[in-house]
Amino acid sequence: MAGGPHATIFYEDLLKTSPVDIICLGEGEATVTDLAQCLTNEKTIENIPGIAFKKDEEIIKTTPRPMIKDLSSLPSYAWKKIHVTRYIYDETLTVLYSRGCPYRCVFCLSQKFLGEKTAHIVSGPGPP
Repeated sequence: MAGGPHATIFYEDLLKTSPVDIICLGEGEATVTDLAQCLTNEKTIENIPGIAFKKDEEIIKTTPRPMIKDLSSLPSYAWKKIHVTRYIYDETLTVLYSRGCPYRCVFCLSQKFLGEKTAHIVSGPGPP
């Protein structure tokens, strides 16, 4: 399985030219959970919204999955599983807590991937 901006935008090329079987389109939190439950129960994946996959030689794209409206509904970072010190620069840890980006770079796919949302970048001393 693949996901992210590149996979979302170029899902057809990836499914045709790589060993990837399934593409998660857009945000993956709910999609990956649904897909794991479906595969565990040996059910068909055709009804899972927000994916593209190859069936025989045909590429199938399911209905789009709506973006998560309340990002606060997602679980917090598992700080104890992350080697936070790797990401601290000049005694500061920067974490992006929302989707999107406040910039409009012509080369970036962020707006195509997530839409025109504004990000809030918070810098501080790190996790509690």
